[in-house]
Order: sequence, then C-alpha cells, then structure tokens
Amino acid sequence: MLWLCIHLPLLPVEIYAHCAKAPLAVSENHRIKYCNALASAQGISPGQSLITAWALLSELEIEDRDHQKELLRLQLLADFCREFTPHISIPSSDRLLLDLTGCLNVHGGWPKLKEKISNSHLLATHHMQFGLANTPEAAILLSHNLNFESEVVISNDSIDLAKIQHLINEQPIAQLNCEPKIIQRLANLGLRTLGEVKQLPSHALGHRQSHFFMDYLSRLYGLKGDVRQPHVTPPQFHEESFSLQSVSNLSEIQPAFELQLEKLQRFLRQHQQHCIELRWQLRNEQRYLHRLHVGVEACRNNVASMLKLTQLQSEKQPIKRAINQVALESIHRPLSLEIGDDLFPESLAKPLDRKLVESLEARLGKDRISYLKSPASHRPDDLGQPKQEALSIAKRPTWLFKSPKLILQRGKQMVFEGQVLSLLQGPERIDTQWWSSRCQRDYYIAKSDRGLRYWVYKDLANRRWFVQGIFA
Repeated sequence: MLWLCIHLPLLPVEIYAHCAKAPLAVSENHRIKYCNALASAQGISPGQSLITAWALLSELEIEDRDHQKELLRLQLLADFCREFTPHISIPSSDRLLLDLTGCLNVHGGWPKLKEKISNSHLLATHHMQFGLANTPEAAILLSHNLNFESEVVISNDSIDLAKIQHLINEQPIAQLNCEPKIIQRLANLGLRTLGEVKQLPSHALGHRQSHFFMDYLSRLYGLKGDVRQPHVTPPQFHEESFSLQSVSNLSEIQPAFELQLEKLQRFLRQHQQHCIELRWQLRNEQRYLHRLHVGVEACRNNVASMLKLTQLQSEKQPIKRAINQVALESIHRPLSLEIGDDLFPESLAKPLDRKLVESLEARLGKDRISYLKSPASHRPDDLGQPKQEALSIAKRPTWLFKSPKLILQRGKQMVFEGQVLSLLQGPERIDTQWWSSRCQRDYYIAKSDRGLRYWVYKDLANRRWFVQGIFA
C-alpha cells in the first residue's frame, strides 16, 4: 500500500483571488487565524487580535473565514486529483488523501508523479506539504512535517517501511490525530514523541487512555485495516467561454466548440463517464439564447465525432444573431453501465447503427427519425407504433392500424367500410398480458369482396370483431 497526503495549511487564505497580490489575513472569532507570506513578513501572525494586526499593518486586508468556500475548493482539488489516481478521500478540512497503490508505473515513478502534482495548474497555486507512507494515518501524520522528504522513504518505486516507522516514532505527540485531552495526558507523563509512547506496555497504555487511542495507533502502524470513505461527487459538467467580439459565422464558433469538447473529454475520462447528449447554449449580451441538443451516444467520447454532429445540428438550426458566449452541458452515464447491443454475439439480429441514427437526427431533427423495435408483448395493439418493430413471424400484415377498427355484423355477414369479409385462414389464438389487462383473441385472415386481404380478430371477452391490419 502507498498513500499520499497533500496538506494545504494555507487553504483558508488561498481561496481568495487577491491572496498573492497584497498582505491578507483570515480571521475567526475576532482573531487572526491564517495569513499569507506578505502579511507574515510584516509581523502578522495567527492569534493576534484584529486591532493589533491593523496597528502593525494598516494596509492589511482581513477576510472572515468561509468554511463553505474552503470545502468547495477542496472538493474541486479532489476532483482534479483524479488525473493521478481514482481513489481519493478527504480526511479533514485542509487535506487530501490519495491511494497511489498501483499508480506509480502509470506516471513513470514517484519523482515524475510528484512533479506533475507540484506543477499542475490548480495545485501549483497552493502551498503544499506532502506525507508519503504505507498507511493513511501515517501519511497524514508525516504531512505535518515541514522537513519531510518523500525521496527518503521511497526508492525505485518501493517503500522503505523501516524508515517510515523511524520517522513516525520521531513525530511529536502534539501532531497526533486524536483528542486534545489524550495528548495532554501523554504530555503530563513526560512523553514528547510517538516513539516514547510506543515503548509503553500496550495494556497499560490502553487502560490509562482509551481503546479509541489504541485503535488509532494500530491503524497508524498498519496493524489494523483502515478503510477510507472515497470522495464521490455527482459528475456534472458545465463549461462556458466568452469572446470579446460577437460572431455569427459557424466557422468562427468552431474553435469554441472544439475547446469545450476537449474539456468535456478530459472530464469524462476523469470520471469514467460516457456522454449521451450535448446541450449547447449560445448567447449574447442582448439576452438572445440559441439552444442545440445533439445526441452523441455512438461517438464514444470522441471529440472529432462530437464536433461533426454539432456542426450538422448547427447547420440545421442556424443562429439568427451574433453571439459572444458558448456554454456546454453534458448528459452522461457511468461507463460501468455500458452493455453490448446483443446478449449473444452470434445472434443473426443486426444491431442498430447508432452513428447513422445520430447523424440523421442531427441533420433532419429527432422528430423526423423513427425506427422499428420489437416489443416485449404478443398483443398486436403494441405493434406498428413509432420506434417499434413488427413481429417477424409468418402471416402478418404489412400495415397495422394505429388502433383496431370495428367490424359491423349484419346477420351472418361481416362488413368493413362497405366491404363484405369472408374468412380464409385461422384461427390463431393470442392470449397475453394476463398480469395486467388480459388479452384473448382469435386471429384470422379475411378477404373482402374487392379482393383486399385483412388481418381480423374476434375478441373473446366481448365477442366482437375487429380489423387489425391490411396485407399489401
């Protein structure tokens, strides 16, 4: 196991955009809680009252601590870290925990991975302290150490457990992730480091402290499993881009389309999602809004294919005014839900060409495209509907009426639209839908006195006759 803890000690300050431009401090309970490097250089330090801080530095900017904004930034960073590993958790308000087990080879080893993390465009704006160990709690503990060098505990992508245990034993007890009263009791015993605590008999230590503390030590040293709650956020994609100049030509909008789709592709790869539909919104400053909904299920997250379908849709629905803002939302589902078109690959049934369907929908419109699909029912009423397929068995008519039409009975004759019908073949009993509304019918092939052939049935419930379809 290999765990990396990224400690962000100045996150409450760094969430503000002007953090690097001027002396800035964050207050809580009317006292300075955090401050940036520019403020520290002028004598500002945590614990000072606001009056004292302003007396030392009149141009100091002070912001109230915003826990909600910190959480949102931490979640954003956690989502970004999926570039490095799919297993991420948030152990506290200023730390990220990454499970790097099996990930080092993908990134070319720990030195290259560390460089990627340090130089990434989101994390590079934050002050970071790394902790690398074989257990989550050990990684969290080592992330407190400003002088921790990860290269000491890992070489050739293999971790040195003896060095990690040595570093853990040197850590002061004040940095333990446990209740303050336990730390105070340990300090009262004259203990300063975790190594000194470890030398005490375990039964006596558990009796004086608590079983929670002993459980913490077991997880810290890897004697007990430590299952972490993974960071999971509903994957939602919404991206906007703006232009200083309004454009109305499709070729001028294409770079914005392509940029948005590349960001979407990266998002889908990070969250292991499959895009089904693109929802574009084209706007201008006069509140003009033009929407484009593009089905892209068959594109398999390919940027070129999604861009082509977007172009086809935009040609069919051209913008009427110049726009300067392009927004994109994605409808997607997890890749784990993707299944094949057919349960049995050797089946003779030809799967639906989704690429062709989506191209036609983009060019002609969804309301113009329909296809046949076999329903899970033998009742002929369910056949012949849009996006359904007629049963592929013999002696079925080419055309089915949307709803059955009543046959008039005159004595022993059956009359339909002025034609006298005579039965040629039948009956064929269809008895289905017993679990909801039972359907019991006897079907026949009938011929009219004009030579037309119809598919007719007798409803066994009310003893009436109906025409279901007509043969070509």
